[in-house]
Amino acid sequence: GYISGNNHTVPACELSPKDNATIPGAIASIDGYASIEHNDYYGLLEAVATVGPIVVNVDASNWRLYEGGIFDESQFSNSSSRDINHVVVVEGYGTETVMDPDTGEQYSQDYWLVRNSWGPLWGEDGYIRLKRDSNAATNDCKPDTSPADGIACVGPGNNIIPPVVEVCGTSGVLYDALYPVGGHLLKESQLLRAD
Repeated sequence: GYISGNNHTVPACELSPKDNATIPGAIASIDGYASIEHNDYYGLLEAVATVGPIVVNVDASNWRLYEGGIFDESQFSNSSSRDINHVVVVEGYGTETVMDPDTGEQYSQDYWLVRNSWGPLWGEDGYIRLKRDSNAATNDCKPDTSPADGIACVGPGNNIIPPVVEVCGTSGVLYDALYPVGGHLLKESQLLRAD
């Protein structure tokens, strides 16, 4: 199951027919989701540019003290692995001129603009900017040695633990990305009243 930022386990994957029902008061729905190939930098870049916000699974283990700037996890952790444990939304990307604290020289740094769920008092008004590197799919990969955290299923019939996987990009942002497809308004007969 998914482990939230507060370490609460949220059951996942074991769906019943009622889980596919419309939420009371909803006027729109989707047909499903499309996935971006694992660790595909250019696939994620293109999807953000052409589709819009993209849901990604990340390793947020070192995000708690983030207050601003472009987050480079190598400054906070020298771990040889990652733990995909949180879901966020990549809303955009950009480039910023930053100064090297050791040399004082300026250089351009690319970033992913990511909306977190920890509220507007965290980070940059609820956002984090993750270092973005076009070579991340080859130069910034680490194994997720706990692949059941955040992406595996729990419950009857869903107890298969996935094998160790390679996750790439800052905080593993490139590993697991998807977006909704088939958005549509519901017909009057499909609406559930929130009485």
